[in-house]
Amino acid sequence: MIFGQSDDRYENLHGRPWDRAFEFLAGLYGDAEEGRYTLDGDAMYAVVDSYETRTPESARPEAHRDYIDIQVVLAGHEQIAWWSTPGLEVVKPYDPEKDIVFFDRPDVTGATLDMIPGRFAVFFPGDAHMPCLQADAGPTPVKKVVIKIRRQDT
Repeated sequence: MIFGQSDDRYENLHGRPWDRAFEFLAGLYGDAEEGRYTLDGDAMYAVVDSYETRTPESARPEAHRDYIDIQVVLAGHEQIAWWSTPGLEVVKPYDPEKDIVFFDRPDVTGATLDMIPGRFAVFFPGDAHMPCLQADAGPTPVKKVVIKIRRQDT
């Protein structure tokens, strides 16, 4: 997992897919149109979505095997909880069509990321994450982009 400001260009994140992802992010704002954006076929794409944040009790940690996530809040404020997957109990087995597995919520949070516009989080396979969580007192609207980079293409 990597957490940083969108203007940070981590040296270990250079190369074709990373440069393309950050170039795409540089042109996105809170008024971005919702939907799927193809950046490199199925090897890299982005999804812009709007939703209301939720309580941790109504969410489950998830992880992916084939894709790396870059998550960026475009408007609003949310938190993302993070854990390393070893030791987590699977509650919904891996679905290869959706590239997702769900886990039971552990008693202890490994980290909590405070996501506002200008910050990004990168989740690699092995990083369980629980996005869309309330950061304020009650549900709030959020618009976010998630860039999916197929792991073998990084």
